[in-house]
Amino acid sequence: MPTRSSHDALLEGEPSIWRSIARAGHVESAVGFVVGVAFLACGVLGLVSAATALIDGRRPATMALLAGIWAAAGALLVRSCHPPVRLRSSTAFAGVLATWLTLITVSTLTYEALGTFEHLDDSLFESVAGFTTTASSVLGDPESVARGVLAWRAGTQWLGGLAALLFVVAVLPSIGVGGLDVTSAGYRHSGTSLRSHRTLASMRRLLTLYAAFTVAGIGLYLVAGMGPFDAVTYAATTISTGGFANHAGSFSHFESTAVEWAGFGGMVLGGANMALLYRTLRGRDLRGAARSFELRAYLAAIVVGGIVVTLATAPTGGVTHESLRHAYFHVASATSTTGHWVGLGWGAWTVAPQVLLLAIMGVGSMSGSAGGGFRQVRALALVGYLRRELVLQLHPRAVASVRVGRRPVSEELVSRMIGYQAQYLMVAGIGAVVIAVLGADLVTSITGAISALANVGPALGELVPGAGGIRVLSRPERAALLPLMLLGRLEIAPVLVGIGLTATGLRRVAQRGVGRGDIVD
Repeated sequence: MPTRSSHDALLEGEPSIWRSIARAGHVESAVGFVVGVAFLACGVLGLVSAATALIDGRRPATMALLAGIWAAAGALLVRSCHPPVRLRSSTAFAGVLATWLTLITVSTLTYEALGTFEHLDDSLFESVAGFTTTASSVLGDPESVARGVLAWRAGTQWLGGLAALLFVVAVLPSIGVGGLDVTSAGYRHSGTSLRSHRTLASMRRLLTLYAAFTVAGIGLYLVAGMGPFDAVTYAATTISTGGFANHAGSFSHFESTAVEWAGFGGMVLGGANMALLYRTLRGRDLRGAARSFELRAYLAAIVVGGIVVTLATAPTGGVTHESLRHAYFHVASATSTTGHWVGLGWGAWTVAPQVLLLAIMGVGSMSGSAGGGFRQVRALALVGYLRRELVLQLHPRAVASVRVGRRPVSEELVSRMIGYQAQYLMVAGIGAVVIAVLGADLVTSITGAISALANVGPALGELVPGAGGIRVLSRPERAALLPLMLLGRLEIAPVLVGIGLTATGLRRVAQRGVGRGDIVD
């Protein structure tokens, strides 16, 4: 039987506007509908960026024209298409992949039209990093770029974080992962619907909470001393766990203790389970939050990791407020997979805290958050699985279940988690080998692959913060990171299934063409 999870806290009400939009469509196509929504989102972001471009007067008309094109294309698709009542898993996967490819394509064309980069592959890389919320940028000096472009760039990460959350609500339930709480999914749904009461209500509440946290982040940054433009863009890239910055030194640019602690709080919030936070804020259910084993593990990783890194990186004279602040900032950045950094980064650290930070990156954030990584709850479930296997080795006849805290995890879900772990390790391994073959050193290859798959960005080796960033890699090496970022953002399976469905569809079309040719002959 399905069990109530933190996902259910979002399931109330249904906006009638979505029903009106759906009824207006003439073609039943979930993929066409979500692609249209993606175009509309880019249109809105383009209008915001065009308004921002008026500040420095650098090509606001071009940005406004592009926004109009994207909005018109989106309105046409949304008007022409409507999602089916029941959405099959395969269709959901195809829709997710099509949505991200649309967002990336639109952003790439926008950068090209504005002349932001000299090469097309740089525009593509910046777009993929943006919508996958990865702090890898090919901009050498962001301060030299137009304000409108910086607004667009930050907006791609904000939209990417929101899209990831909506993906968790609308798609994961269709494959039995239970939306915002993977431990509650011991069953597989026959399908989901983009028009269902549950899905629409969940998406609406996620959007409201996500926007509210962003506004709160803007307020914190303003109080801490940031300017209005920096406050808005940094809040967008912090709550989304994206990590893009308007300055080459990330948070080091501000040289402000208050700004750094504000960033620390925003990153911790961005990596937390949104539905759990919503339930806590709505009903003031602090006991429910305290009972969440994943939340306790997430906070423990930050607290304990911060203590260890603080002690390991303390200067000769002992722990200072600056060393403690920088340690906790970087641990929060790694745990939430944001990628922001401060001071000199972690390039000057000894090996031990660097390896710890890399391990924290790999595990990543909570389920149901905008962050990336393997996820805390999956790591906890795997620890529970290993514990059970050890018990069975000692007591073969014992009846033991896998638990996350006091909560049992179904055998079906355990099996899928182990499968995902195998996929995760395989993809990271292949990525590391490819990057190494293309010329990167061993440390850069391995840590760069892990960081890209976890949607962090900075890593070790040549990719430590302050060492030039992703631009120190050759163009082929950067290209090898693109699929890793996309696979990490989309949980691997949707990308693989989407590619498989596309290949199957093309093969069927080719077979039909051959068949018709035979009939004519």
